Amino acid sequence: MTGGRVYVRVNPEWNLDREAIARRLGEGAKVSLEEVDAEGTLDLEDLLGHYAEELRATDQDEEAKRVTGLTANAMDNFLMIIPEKVQADPNISTE
Repeated sequence: MTGGRVYVRVNPEWNLDREAIARRLGEGAKVSLEEVDAEGTLDLEDLLGHYAEELRATDQDEEAKRVTGLTANAMDNFLMIIPEKVQADPNISTE
């Protein structure tokens, strides 16, 4: 990851709760599993909003409605995987 976020779906019916997702993170991964924040909610609304539009455009209205429902309750349906902040070595030039 290069500073981005990954959003993962939480679904206890599929045994995808916080603990299950945490177990799937690579050992030694420099990331943390966090609750969706305000920025994450906006990201999910944007990303899944475009997806819902495409679903509607292809007459998949029920699926579009389901996806829209997930984003309406983003904090209940998703978690974020975010990279830990790493201080770059100031002796190494990146320019």
